[in-house]
Amino acid sequence: MKTKRILALLLVAMLLIGTGASGISIKAYADERAIVRNLKVNGRNNPIGVDEQQPEFSWQMFSDAIGASQKAYRLTVTEEGGETVWDSGTVESPVSVGIRYEGEPLQSATAYTWTVTVTDENGTELAPASASFETSLMDSTFAAWEGAQWIGAEELPLDAASKAVFHISADVQLAEGSNTASFILGANDFRLRNKVFNPWLAEGENYIRVELDFADATDDGGAKINVYRVGYLPDDDAAVPFAVVQGDADLDALLNKANQFESHHVDIFCTASTLSFTIDGTTLSTPCNVVVSPLGSDVNTYPNLNSVGFAARAGESAVFTGYAIENGGKFARGTLLNAETGATCSIFEGMDGITVEGNTITVSGGDKGVLAYADPSYASAPMLRTVFNTTGEAAKARLYLTAQGIYHFYINGQEVAADEWFNPGSTEYDSILAYNVYDVTDYLSSGENVMGAVLGEGWWTGMTTFECLNNNYYGDRNAIMAKLVITYADGTSQTLVTSPDSWFCYTDGPVRLASLFQGERYDATKEDAVQGWTEPGFDMTNWSAASLVETRKQFANPALVTRYDVPVHVIRTMAATESLGETKEGSGSFLYDMGENVSGVPVITIPDEYAKPGETIIVRFAEILYPELEEYTSSGVDGLLMVENYRSALVTDFYTMKDGDNVFAPDLTFHGYRYVEITGLDEPLPTECVQMQVLSSLDATASYESSNDLTNRLFRNIVNSTTSNYLSLPTDCPQRDERMGWTGDAQVYALSASYVADTYNFMRQWMDTVRADCGPTGLSSQYCPAFVSYDLEADDVIPHKGQSFGITWNCLVVTIPYNLYLQTGDLAILRDNIDNICTYVDHLADTPLKYKDANGDKQTDDRLTGETGTLCDHLARVPTDGVMLGNAVYIACLDEAAMMLDALGNTEKAEEYRAIAATAREAWNELFVDPETGMTRNAKGVVQNTQASYATPLRLNVFDADNLPRALELYEKTITETAGVDSDGLEIPPYSITTGFNATGNVLNALSDHGLNDTAYRLFESTEYASWLYPVTQGATSIWERWNGYTNELGFNGNNSMNSFNHYSFGAVYEWMMAYQLGIAADPAQPGYQHFILQPTVGGTFTHVNGSFDSVYGRILSGWVAEDGKMMYYDVQIPANTTATLYLPATGEVSVPEEVMVIGTVIHNGIETTQMELPSGSWHFGMGEGSIQVAATASGSYPNVWSNPAA
Repeated sequence: MKTKRILALLLVAMLLIGTGASGISIKAYADERAIVRNLKVNGRNNPIGVDEQQPEFSWQMFSDAIGASQKAYRLTVTEEGGETVWDSGTVESPVSVGIRYEGEPLQSATAYTWTVTVTDENGTELAPASASFETSLMDSTFAAWEGAQWIGAEELPLDAASKAVFHISADVQLAEGSNTASFILGANDFRLRNKVFNPWLAEGENYIRVELDFADATDDGGAKINVYRVGYLPDDDAAVPFAVVQGDADLDALLNKANQFESHHVDIFCTASTLSFTIDGTTLSTPCNVVVSPLGSDVNTYPNLNSVGFAARAGESAVFTGYAIENGGKFARGTLLNAETGATCSIFEGMDGITVEGNTITVSGGDKGVLAYADPSYASAPMLRTVFNTTGEAAKARLYLTAQGIYHFYINGQEVAADEWFNPGSTEYDSILAYNVYDVTDYLSSGENVMGAVLGEGWWTGMTTFECLNNNYYGDRNAIMAKLVITYADGTSQTLVTSPDSWFCYTDGPVRLASLFQGERYDATKEDAVQGWTEPGFDMTNWSAASLVETRKQFANPALVTRYDVPVHVIRTMAATESLGETKEGSGSFLYDMGENVSGVPVITIPDEYAKPGETIIVRFAEILYPELEEYTSSGVDGLLMVENYRSALVTDFYTMKDGDNVFAPDLTFHGYRYVEITGLDEPLPTECVQMQVLSSLDATASYESSNDLTNRLFRNIVNSTTSNYLSLPTDCPQRDERMGWTGDAQVYALSASYVADTYNFMRQWMDTVRADCGPTGLSSQYCPAFVSYDLEADDVIPHKGQSFGITWNCLVVTIPYNLYLQTGDLAILRDNIDNICTYVDHLADTPLKYKDANGDKQTDDRLTGETGTLCDHLARVPTDGVMLGNAVYIACLDEAAMMLDALGNTEKAEEYRAIAATAREAWNELFVDPETGMTRNAKGVVQNTQASYATPLRLNVFDADNLPRALELYEKTITETAGVDSDGLEIPPYSITTGFNATGNVLNALSDHGLNDTAYRLFESTEYASWLYPVTQGATSIWERWNGYTNELGFNGNNSMNSFNHYSFGAVYEWMMAYQLGIAADPAQPGYQHFILQPTVGGTFTHVNGSFDSVYGRILSGWVAEDGKMMYYDVQIPANTTATLYLPATGEVSVPEEVMVIGTVIHNGIETTQMELPSGSWHFGMGEGSIQVAATASGSYPNVWSNPAA
């Protein structure tokens, strides 16, 4: 450091020689060439499928010249024939973001070229820059698809090992002299055949037997339903029931000695490990339900369907008529197996004691009794194919494609857009269904051509929420709808659409299961039968006509639109960092550590000597292993994959080997994981054979590096959790059975996420879903899509009403548009959402707070809102009153809504909200602050005095001038002093965090906003539990959902199931790292970073920090070097066509170039700073005793921060 400092001072001295107080000769460092680049339409480069009449244009100016800026621009748009459809004329404006098209009406399916000519600050026209865009169908109705139909497979596929929700039924009739008859289900579960696959170390035969037992029946009842569980726990006994259903009044009436030998219709429903029963049309009461899994009903599902069958005791027999397996849940329909459907009842033929005749199955126990079962799995993911002929030379071909589910689409052997995953993505499908537009001109050949598709469940079918009853919420079948339009060189055109008349289907392909939650099953031995299926000349002998797929009426009329955001894609590929050997000695299962906990899929290369043809390789995943703590070593599970937190998501891939070398790369699913376990190999693979494709909708663009290795790891963890969870929708977690758009998680993190990557289009897209889920009061659901319960028969539309879940969740309708506007200056997000914003804020204002005071008397205060919901500071170590915090958020919603209304020109409504906010602040300070002590309290007067109770209202400027000083003093004490124990009984040491979802993102900002940087830095650098760095010290590679997700003292603390190790919410600290530590912050008075704030702060043990943020105007670089807690050097790069106000935390005599304006010494965020106005360019600041030296540097040349940041 000492050598580095001397070199830096020498450089500054050299720069200043001969310049005098006025500064240096800037032209010695500035490359004055300027270009216009990064042209975008609606935030995308050269997009195909622009779906609105007034798209927005943006561009960036790039120049090394100091003060380079745009004085004016001219934008022209021409159509395919060269005719100009819009000429903006010369517009005197520096703005280059959000320029709305104002020309002639755009035509559908038309390509346009646009050119922008920029005039710089010197009046010089820069070289024009051009780009293109192409419109979509520009019609959200099905009419634009010219008769295209939804097509798919007639039959439903079944993967029994992953089927967690199902319904088995039959008419059961006991033979004379018999007392019992039994169904078998959940048999031969692969998880219970290998001891490392389950937490009980079970290994061997396993099944569930449901027995009707009349042995003790009388004419008044007494019949029982016995449930036998075999192969789970050591004390499971095939001869002793695990659970007995008896004594129920309905059961006694339905099954008794008088009707013992009559036929009884039996329904067995399995949902999330729970069995329920219906006898002869009467559903037995809830106490009759049986939870099978030793883990309970909200964890991994046991049993899944697996193998099914029958049992009979020795000397007894029964007849099962009409045996069927059907989809289970509130919304799923469809038969998976019966005498004529699926694998059919023929799977039971040839078994001892079983006779199958049509739909009648006779089970005879013989001398020793019978127990028989078989795998009912059937069919594959649908494969669709059509053949067509072109009629000339194709000049242009566009494919319009959507799906109920997800797809791979092929033309003539090539996959269309092979780098795009999971199209058309997640939306609220009753309101919005996206489609994609592809340029497929180069895919076509003269003469015969082939189109084909493979369908996956995506977000349409299967398990898509933590509520298993939502199975197949949108529909039971996957389908595609497509339109191909070919324009020939002679001007003629040809249109082809999906239709059962011209498309064919195959359901015995290699992809046997394609589920986002459950995983992918791929049988490579099936490849030969479909070799060449996407090319001309393929033999379709075994293919049948595709089926018309009927859409449920509730989802039959969505708006068909293109998406704003880019599809999910591979953002990087990484190999395993370590082979951990066998999971347990002799298990034949091999563990690999991928090094980081992220979202993606494996790519496993298996040379032929590592596994035999026909062998099924099982690939399992986990975020974490059971640790070597007494709780786990005593039970022998230490070192196993901890999969309890995946809950009902199976998250398992299966691959059946073919001859030769094999590569398994599932691509119709994704998983959140760090550890991979591979079973079925003859020996462990080298680490280079075990790779991972990391998936996201975002490409992270931020950088951060400092002298503290732990905070550097924290930054990488934040990036990992951002990219892992921004995957078609902003999920809470990428691994377990949620992966849902939880609104609270999204809103508390949205601002931080916008620093990590360009999230504008991604969040704009999701906000369309949010609005679709809002009710008439503007309230959102707690997650979006909302999965609102509906009646398949009675409801014509989904009854969206929103839900008062908690204002921390519901306020996203305000905060996300506000933060996106603050970061980009783009008004489109405001225009999209302003009506719902006002509806929601009006609802808050119109719902007065009703409470009981300290005396228990009912009170009403219409200055505050009563719409604060239930959850607020979720997962806090110390609880804080949600009504108090919620009303602080209410005031912020008023402030932010007013600002957005001003931006849109509705100043009258804005002033109305400001007036309401003023009275609400007054009321808040009266009700929630003790006038004697200044401590926070709830409406009953009970003192809160928690970190959250100060952090949120401080950050949101809610405390009035009288209460502010005491609030700051009290707040700091909640951090610097010991605070007893938390709700887990763990000590709360000084400088540890006690907040949850609502307040954690406000903790450091509230300190730094008021000059308490020493406390902020000490808290930020703390490694005590709980802190941001505690998980880092425990090896975390992503952000945890819970502070106590894992502790050395308590392990998983009983949260084995409700525990995510990849949850971005607590990563909201990144906003402080960018806006206060690096000091890059938007100017609320001028949103969008054409002018921005630089407010770097020094503190803690940091000796240097540097990082970057990609604003809409270009990359901003900021970094500093400190010694003994004082900033010595600061370097910044300000993009062309922008300016910045710098608050430098140093004072003294300032020597600056003439382009820099020194305002003087000011108090900013509670500390003494020197304020300067900086033009674009690269700037270096050197601070000595009583002096500040400012110099321009060549772009990217940062001698003190960037060249050797680790020094």
